[in-house]
Amino acid sequence: MTRITLLVATLAVTTLVACVKKPEFSEFMPEDTSIVVQMPRPIEHKTKEAQIGEEDVTAHAYMASFDGVSYVLNHQDIPQALQERMRRVQTTEALDSAVVQLVQSSGGTVIEQSGVSLPGQRKGHQGREVKLKLPDGRSLMLIRIFPAGDSYIQIAATFPVDPSYNQELYARRFVESVRLR
Repeated sequence: MTRITLLVATLAVTTLVACVKKPEFSEFMPEDTSIVVQMPRPIEHKTKEAQIGEEDVTAHAYMASFDGVSYVLNHQDIPQALQERMRRVQTTEALDSAVVQLVQSSGGTVIEQSGVSLPGQRKGHQGREVKLKLPDGRSLMLIRIFPAGDSYIQIAATFPVDPSYNQELYARRFVESVRLR
C-alpha cells in the first residue's frame, strides 16, 4: 500500500472509532430516595443549602459527563408547609413558576416545552420537559422537572447546539430514564 492509502485507511478507522463513543449507562439510586435513573459513571455527589419558598433545604446534585454531554440529577425535599400549599395550587401553575425560575437562573431561552409524567410504583407525577438554549450560544439543556410528593426532582443533560447523533440520543435517554420505585 502506498503511504497515502495507509494514511486514508488510518484516518477512516480513527473516524469510525470516534463515532462509536458509547457511555455505559447503569441504574443509579441516590441514597434515602425512591428515585431511579440510568446514568453514566463515575458520578460526583455535591450538596448545598438552598431555599424552597422561605424554607432552607439541602439540595443534592449527582453529576457525570461523557463525550461533551453533562448529566445532572438534582433533588431536594419539599418542606411540609410548602407541600400543603402546593396541594392547593394547580400543578400546572407550580410548573409554570418552576420554568420561570429555571429560565431566570440559567439565563437560557426556552426552545420547546411539554408536559411529561414521572412514572412511579403507586402513581405518576405531572412534570414539565423544557429545552433551553443557554446564554453561551453553544449549548442546549434538556431538563425535566417534577414536584413528586415530598421531593422536587430535576434531571438535566447539557449538550452542544450541533450535537452528534449519539450526544442528543444519550441526553434524551438519560432524562427519559428517571422514575420512582
